[in-house]
Amino acid sequence: MALVVNDINGAFPDLIRILDFAPKVASFPLILVPASLRQVGFIGCLNQAFNEQLEDGELDFIEGKALKILIDDVAMSFSLTLDQSKFVVAEQEPDCVFSGCLADFILLSARREDPDTLFLQRRLMIEGDTELGLAVKNFLFSVEPEEQFPLLFRFVERFADIVEVVASARQSFTTPT
Repeated sequence: MALVVNDINGAFPDLIRILDFAPKVASFPLILVPASLRQVGFIGCLNQAFNEQLEDGELDFIEGKALKILIDDVAMSFSLTLDQSKFVVAEQEPDCVFSGCLADFILLSARREDPDTLFLQRRLMIEGDTELGLAVKNFLFSVEPEEQFPLLFRFVERFADIVEVVASARQSFTTPT
């Protein structure tokens, strides 16, 4: 005799809660690091990753403007600006804020999601100076991460694989058949 489940959410509430909690678990090691050290580490990585573009002046449009990246579901944020062709921690109020959930930022970084699609679906938001935000988005998508930083890109791709598996599992457990 086969078991028929009409309310899949009711049948697997613990699994649904685990899938909803996955981003917090994935970010747990970073949450243990003080916010100021995360900021400095993130900005150091950006300076290293975009060193050539910074030296060539491709990011000069950010000079004196503050950007904030807010990862909503793990309550983590990074504020930065450009000073003398180097990223530094922004002390002023942000001119532009990018916000979204960790999974969407990972999928975006791995080029598994199109930023315009995420914006249209309201999964990724730009607030404040949208012209600055669009310029940043266009710059980021002009870079070829698989060529510029192949090891980091492969690492991000593995995280994206996990995000996609979790999203698929969550959808299969929450979509009635």
